[in-house]
Amino acid sequence: MHVRLTLASLQSEMRASFASMSERIHKLDVNVNQRIDNVLLGLDEHIKETRANFRGIDQRFDQIDQRLSQMSDAFGELVATLSPYFAKQEEKVGDHERRISELEKRSH
Repeated sequence: MHVRLTLASLQSEMRASFASMSERIHKLDVNVNQRIDNVLLGLDEHIKETRANFRGIDQRFDQIDQRLSQMSDAFGELVATLSPYFAKQEEKVGDHERRISELEKRSH
């Protein structure tokens, strides 16, 4: 059986081929766009999680700063409390050294 190709049949075949190709391109375009959208949504979610994690880290550093400040204040209070005591002890040591020197002078 011999099929005779005519201009009309060639045009019809080409139109069908172009329509099929156009439909495949459209489906591919939709698929690519969906995949891009999914990647962007995932990336956006990752960015939000990362920001939340960094906020948590910032809060921890703020807590550390507060604790260090409190420790510094407590150390300052401790120094202020102990300074008079150590000054008094230094005075006593100086007094003892003076008295020992006087005794040494008397014994010579």
